[in-house]
Amino acid sequence: MFTLTKKQSEAVSQVCKMASSRHANQGFECVLIQADSETNTVKLTAGDSIVEIIRVLNTEVETSVSVAVNAAKFMQSVLACGDCTVVVKDQMTIKNGRRSFKLHTVNSDAYPAYPDSVTEHEVNISPVSLIEAVKAVSFASAKNDVRHILNGVFIGRDAVATNGHRVCLYPLGLEKSAIVSIEAVGKIPLDIDGKVYLSENVLSIVSTEYSFKCKLIDGRYVPYEKILPKKFKHDVTVNTADFIDAVKAAKINAPESGNILLMFGEKSEIKSRSGKNEDATVGFDCVSSAEFEIGFNSSYLIDALNVVVSESVNIKFTESQVYIEDAGIISLISMVRI
Repeated sequence: MFTLTKKQSEAVSQVCKMASSRHANQGFECVLIQADSETNTVKLTAGDSIVEIIRVLNTEVETSVSVAVNAAKFMQSVLACGDCTVVVKDQMTIKNGRRSFKLHTVNSDAYPAYPDSVTEHEVNISPVSLIEAVKAVSFASAKNDVRHILNGVFIGRDAVATNGHRVCLYPLGLEKSAIVSIEAVGKIPLDIDGKVYLSENVLSIVSTEYSFKCKLIDGRYVPYEKILPKKFKHDVTVNTADFIDAVKAAKINAPESGNILLMFGEKSEIKSRSGKNEDATVGFDCVSSAEFEIGFNSSYLIDALNVVVSESVNIKFTESQVYIEDAGIISLISMVRI
């Protein structure tokens, strides 16, 4: 038997949400609960085939127990009770006053084993810096691409994501490199602290009371440095918010592909045509080095502009690419033909 406070329910919720809602291995739908009466701690472990999170809670433990239970039902029961007592016999009973929930338990041995954290390969970076960089570029990664290495974020000297048509890069400065799957990126907790470790197949962020692990994508990442342009043909300066607004407006009548035509110069405007005799022309203000026009995917352009923090931004162009750099983040988008 052990107790959980209403304040600890937030940690319970965070762990349980990492469990899979539906998986061929039903063990991944469970949260592993290990209560220790000697240390008065409850260790909660949950995840899926890609990530795993562990939280250690300090609480009153009367009887040591190790058991697995459906994560969603455990979380909902704890949230419904607030301060509660958890009793495990043939079943698990979660109760507080006149509220009581009985849940079916599973032997803890049925919980799928996850690789242990390999702590001899510490990476000299804070979790906050790593997470900030990875999440900043992740929008540019591929989703379900047959080239599996593109379905993730590369971490090394830079944090890099690409789907083959756009690239986003953020300086990171790591000597060791790896590829974190895009599914794992979306599940990394923002508030995690501790030390960062990289093994051959697992990224770990570990502290005394907190642990996050994710499996890495095996493979060699694309040589992204070779595609970064060194010379530019044109450049323009725009107000970031106004330009985003103009691109979004032009996107309304863009075709399903989202492609738009940007025209820069004395009369700067964006044109789009859906192919159903519907079109749009949206003007905007800019300072341009020349008169020129070029076509781009509107969604890709908006994504790249959304990570710009400056009020105005200088956008550079090659014959076939747009290059946006702000606050250390570089975005590169390939041109499309309109």
